[in-house]
Amino acid sequence: MAAPTVSPSPTGADDPRAAEAGIEATIPGYRLDQEIHRGGQGTIFAAEQLATRRRCAVKMLIGGRFASSAQRMRFEREVEVVAALRHPSIVTLYESGVSRRGEPWFAMEYVEGERLDEFVTRTRPSPRQLAALARRISEAIAYAHRRGVIHRDLKPGNVLVDAQGAPKVIDFGIARSTSEDTEPGVAPRTETGLLVGTLPYMSPEQVAGARADVDTRSDVYALGVILYELLTGR
Repeated sequence: MAAPTVSPSPTGADDPRAAEAGIEATIPGYRLDQEIHRGGQGTIFAAEQLATRRRCAVKMLIGGRFASSAQRMRFEREVEVVAALRHPSIVTLYESGVSRRGEPWFAMEYVEGERLDEFVTRTRPSPRQLAALARRISEAIAYAHRRGVIHRDLKPGNVLVDAQGAPKVIDFGIARSTSEDTEPGVAPRTETGLLVGTLPYMSPEQVAGARADVDTRSDVYALGVILYELLTGR
């Protein structure tokens, strides 16, 4: 992601998009700057952790305190998933909480980089270099799989590459834990028949909405599609 322009306000309140999200000075210990991404589940702001002067990114749930219980559950699930993962090629979560206005949020590592596909288009790496990059991404996903986490939305936009050429997997917003299928009394977080993911990268079982058939192999399928796209340009 490109470096954002810092808002003139120490709280980000002068940014109309920040005001729209209702974040004015509601997260103690953080200064929120410019909005850098808005997705289906949350809005991400460039931020600074005041106690450490550490640059970070803060994600807030879209809808805030008015979000549905299902939206809150998915957001909380993302916090749980990312907090449990510690890998050099996976974004690191610092802390989470609820703002004074009742809006769930979490702070994470700020990645100064660009989307995987944009990086490849700009730098035009050789097939061997692409394979090495894909291996690092695959190692990160293999690490998540060993800890029972299925990403379910792997695509070039969810992998950032920094100035050193190192990849970082982001956005575990629709990730699923394999423990949800095995722990007694745990209700499924995603209903059968509900389509989740990004269509061009989804495995056939995801497209079919066959939740019971979606496992780590669906991520492997998406990784294959990504590598094919990077190698062929389509």
